[in-house]
Amino acid sequence: LGIPEIHLRQYILMVRDRMFSNPYHNFTHAFDAMQACYSLGQQSGILQRLDDTQRFAILVAALSHDLEHPGVTSLALVQNHPHINAQLYDTANKLEIHHCNRALEMMVAHGLIAGVGTEKYDAFRTMVTGIIMATDMSRHREYVVELEKVLAKKEQGQKRRQAMTIQLECELLMKAADISNVWRPFRVAQKWAMRVTDEFFQQGDLEKEQGMAPGPTNDRDATSRVHLQSSFIQNVVEEFVNNMVILYPGLAGAAVQLCHNKRRWETMDDTRLAFELCLGY
Repeated sequence: LGIPEIHLRQYILMVRDRMFSNPYHNFTHAFDAMQACYSLGQQSGILQRLDDTQRFAILVAALSHDLEHPGVTSLALVQNHPHINAQLYDTANKLEIHHCNRALEMMVAHGLIAGVGTEKYDAFRTMVTGIIMATDMSRHREYVVELEKVLAKKEQGQKRRQAMTIQLECELLMKAADISNVWRPFRVAQKWAMRVTDEFFQQGDLEKEQGMAPGPTNDRDATSRVHLQSSFIQNVVEEFVNNMVILYPGLAGAAVQLCHNKRRWETMDDTRLAFELCLGY
């Protein structure tokens, strides 16, 4: 694309600067999601079907998909700052809209758009926006249904994938990368589980301080880290990953590791989790 290396370096450093010190939604997660996009994209064959601009779009969107994440959900923002958020983004998925806007602003400021070219910018912006918006977990069921529609077609293998739009494939890839921490080697998955539940419980503590009833995933007195992780795998991730593997057989390793991790979580409780991690990361 002809983007000067110094511009790309500056953009990456700016993303690092604009990722806050949350337990989970931090620069490590952002960079990890980008690396996962590349790895899963290679294994699935999706990246090989993209042109240079599209490859850049998926990777830069992955790096930027949680820009300036406050460590709480969109619902919490609405409840705590309704007037501010209504003025900024009158939509349910306020965080993802903000991530998109900040990413595009920063790309322009650091000269990344020049490499895309003005004639391709509208398509690039649409692609990046769709990819980042796909990480909104309130839309998870939409993508499960889209996968089921694709798998229900008579075509098989490569013909079935060719019937999909590039945009949908990239959005599915981003979704997979965003939740891929649950099918990492179990020792790594444990660390991510600690981080994400730390963030949930911090939000719950804040909600209690403000006299609000904490959400079901945020109340450290009413749930456990292990239960939250097991439920997420069983109720959210497992079906999605298994369908992705049918569509992209190269991702079979993800389903195998997920099955292994699921069994390991069934043998755990929070005390054992803390012990195995030596109370640290």
